[in-house]
Amino acid sequence: MHLYLSDLDGTLLQPDATVSDYTRSVLNRLADENIHFSVATARTAATVRHILAGV
Repeated sequence: MHLYLSDLDGTLLQPDATVSDYTRSVLNRLADENIHFSVATARTAATVRHILAGV
């Protein structure tokens, strides 16, 4: 199993707390290649689900 783990703020997210189209496409490509993805964050699960909707 492969796992990609990343921080959100200052890493995956843009300054306005959104995911860029490019980042979204890369994360979706990971999923297409059966690479699991998770985040390390102090944000709540509900907030993360909202931010990463469509990924």
